[in-house]
Order: sequence, then structure tokens, then C-alpha cells
Amino acid sequence: MILDTSPNSVVGGFQWISSVVKASQFPKLPLFITEWGPSYSQADPVHDNYICAAWILEKLSKSLPYTDGMSYWTFSDQFEEGGPVRTPFHGGFGLLNYDGLKKPGFFAYKFFSELKNKQFPSSDERTIATKDGDRMTLITWNYTEPQLTEPNNPFFHKDQKPKALPNKTIQLKGLKTGKYRLELTPVGYMQNDVYGTFLALGKPKGDGPSLDKASQAKLRAATTGQPTVARTIETDPSGTIRLDLPMRTNDCWLIKLSRVSY
Repeated sequence: MILDTSPNSVVGGFQWISSVVKASQFPKLPLFITEWGPSYSQADPVHDNYICAAWILEKLSKSLPYTDGMSYWTFSDQFEEGGPVRTPFHGGFGLLNYDGLKKPGFFAYKFFSELKNKQFPSSDERTIATKDGDRMTLITWNYTEPQLTEPNNPFFHKDQKPKALPNKTIQLKGLKTGKYRLELTPVGYMQNDVYGTFLALGKPKGDGPSLDKASQAKLRAATTGQPTVARTIETDPSGTIRLDLPMRTNDCWLIKLSRVSY
């Protein structure tokens, strides 16, 4: 199995079936994608890799115009259609591993769940900006197709270090002037990256698919999904806030802003 890195992968298929529905006798029939993900194999390490979070954000965002709902396959690695698993990170379909440890893909969906009801315009196709009153939630990411030199297994079982990119500048204009509480939560290489941390710990072993309690505790502590930045910032006199985010290939950020003073 080799990950399809073409820009139109996955999205192109949804766009086509959407056009078929619209041209049918039932053009308003809703389109739900009930099984989707980067690989059809339940033993594919791309499911565990930090790149999967950026891949999910990229494909979900581009599929929004064509689908009414998309259900990732699956929520958990406790899935035995292909037989019982024997290792903690075997490349299972899940957003959680056998012990319930959160993979990077889990946080991609969590970021989407944090978005507010009202979306406002963004000049960047890899930034989704939403608001609810004086509270704003944004997701921004980089997606860089991995340059595979071999099949997914063993490629994604190896330590895949990202490349540094220029900072990403986000300007929010037209805000009410005042102070805002800023929270930034990252997902990427060694940031809420359970498999990368697992490798860094020397691939600790447990009882079959379940890790020992000490290793589980270390991995949970490294993947809490809590903000790494939480501080107060202020608009300029025109009501603009500028954020400069450090970026590497396939980094993802959840940005929250809430007005705290007038």
C-alpha cells in the first residue's frame, strides 16, 4: 500500500459522486461518506503517523462543498474484523489506539469540533476561521505530501522528521478593540504525536497490544491536547490582531481568541 499523494485524491471521488447525485432524479439527496481514511489496510502505519492529522484536515476541508457528512473509519483500534492485534501501534484504522491513546488524527477531528457556527472569510485555503460573538476559533495547517521512497509500511513506521517552514502570519481585522485571551494548541511532529513519542521512548513493550501502565502514563502526558500558549494580547487601534505561528511541514494549529476587556 502506498499513500496516494496526488492533490485530488479522495476529494476528486467525492466531487464526482456529488455531481452524479445532482444530475439524478433526486438532486437534493444528501451525500454521507460513512467509511473513509488514508488507507484501506488495518495494518498501515500512516494511521498512527503525525502526518495523518494534516491529511485529514486537508481532505475534510476540501470535501465540504461536496458532502453532507463524513465518518472516519474507525474511532478505535479495538477493531478485530481482520483478527486480534498484537502490538500497541500496528497501523489500525482508529483515531485511538488499543489503550485509548489519542493519535494525531483524533486531534484533527477535535479541532473541527471546536469551530463556531459562523464562518468568516479567509484568504488562505488552509485556514478555517469561525466566530460566535466575541469568541473566535480558527484552524490552520500545512499539508505537504510525503515523498514516499517505499510502501507505507515500512515508510511511516520510521521517524519522519518535518522540514522547517517560514512562520505563518494570520491577521484578524475588524475586531472590537480591547484585550483577548489567546490559546494555541499544536499537532505535528512530537506535538500531540503519540507514535512519535512512542518511538522516542524506544518502542516500549507491554502485554500484547496493551502497553504497561508507566508507558501509557508517559504517552498520555505527551498527548493531552492542552494549549501550549495561553496569554492575553491586545488589538491595535484599528481592531487588528496579528499572529505569527511557527510552522513545519504538516503542522496543525487550533487558535482560540476570546475578548476579555473593553
